[in-house]
Amino acid sequence: MKVAEASANFPPYFGGIGNTCFHNAAELANLGHEVTVFSSKTGNEEYHYPENMSVRLSRPLFRYGNAVFLPELLNIKGFDAVHVHMPFHFGAEMLFFSSKANRIPLIATYQMDLVGEGWLKHFFRLHRETVVKPLLRRASRVIVSSMDYAENSDISGILKKREGSLFELPNGVDVGKFNPKVKALKLRRKLGLEKDKVVLFVGALDKSHYFKGVENLVKAFAAVKKHEAKLVIVGEGNLKQYYMEKAAKHGVGSRTIFAGRVEDEELPQYYALSDFLVLPSTDKAEAFGLVAVEAMASGKAVIASNLPGVRKNVEEGKTGLLVEPNNVKGLSGAINYLVENESTAKRMGINGRRKAEEAFDWKKIGAKLEKIISGVLGE
Repeated sequence: MKVAEASANFPPYFGGIGNTCFHNAAELANLGHEVTVFSSKTGNEEYHYPENMSVRLSRPLFRYGNAVFLPELLNIKGFDAVHVHMPFHFGAEMLFFSSKANRIPLIATYQMDLVGEGWLKHFFRLHRETVVKPLLRRASRVIVSSMDYAENSDISGILKKREGSLFELPNGVDVGKFNPKVKALKLRRKLGLEKDKVVLFVGALDKSHYFKGVENLVKAFAAVKKHEAKLVIVGEGNLKQYYMEKAAKHGVGSRTIFAGRVEDEELPQYYALSDFLVLPSTDKAEAFGLVAVEAMASGKAVIASNLPGVRKNVEEGKTGLLVEPNNVKGLSGAINYLVENESTAKRMGINGRRKAEEAFDWKKIGAKLEKIISGVLGE
């Protein structure tokens, strides 16, 4: 099959949707299909992609956050199927018209609702009614990362009518790359964490990812009883300085390490040096929590917000702990509990690794995606 994969952003940009697009494309290519990725160029950094797939990153004519205008998407030809990862403002609608004009089946993966504040909230609602819903009604297939999220999303009514053409396909993890055998002794020494408990956060620190809940995490960490515990925040973005100032304000500046952006090959070591991961997302803009799955694959417990989609991956008491969104006191209590109960955290990590192998291996997910696309072409 000749398949076009498309997303608003793509590695080296640090983000969950681009990462999912990358792995979907890579697994299809590994299965012998001819795959071309279309996305936006976000910087001048070099990135080495697998040789068996083609990646076409273009400078957008217009960009606002993760909304990008790529004119070449209006002329997608010569493919057996187009797979778009949404949200992708401007791109999704161009791919819809292009695929219809060229009679190419369109498969749409709906990753998350966009929430927003102020005028953005109203824009997202208008865009959802005038673009997203009509597109999802007419797409050949619709994919969601979990039925739990789909049933609680803003487009649940549309998805309920897609019985037979709606598929659950979770985001995944490289279980070979992220695994409990990874060592991080050198990194612990480098960061001065030889004897410390390490609480880890991984995520983008920009305005587009406001919902990651970093400010709540900093507030909660200030109430952690054991002062030998350290908070390590991996990620970069235009809110990093703001969060650093908040950490200092709440008295945990000296106990918080802002590691900045970490290269892909080094990221497994950060999971390895941690005792557990915290994903304190504030609203349903967090639909899956890919970093939680990476932590589970690494054999680490996870504390996460009790949100649709996320709560299906992090099982309360089994692979981690769930806390209500924006409950700083509850978040602090959960962190304290795992800091003080090492054996419980380790047991949860073992369970998490088992679940990652069974449910989130990218190879298994790639095979399922191949079957979904093949089903469209067989009609």
